[in-house]
Amino acid sequence: MKTEYRYCPRCAHPLDTQRIENIERRVCTAPGCGFVFWNNPVPVVAALVEYQGQYLLARNVKWPRRIFSLITGF
Repeated sequence: MKTEYRYCPRCAHPLDTQRIENIERRVCTAPGCGFVFWNNPVPVVAALVEYQGQYLLARNVKWPRRIFSLITGF
């Protein structure tokens, strides 16, 4: 099933077609929006791990200090 967006789901501006990474993508050209419909849905899972009343969070070394996330993956 092919999904064809006509309007931006963020700002409702009509979408345009542009080539990004050599593939035609639906993009929003409204100033400040920047939405791109990548059309690559992937299943993911997220988990919040609790152990002895504390939560285990993940951190990427490239992120700014004190930024953490749930543990996620494909």
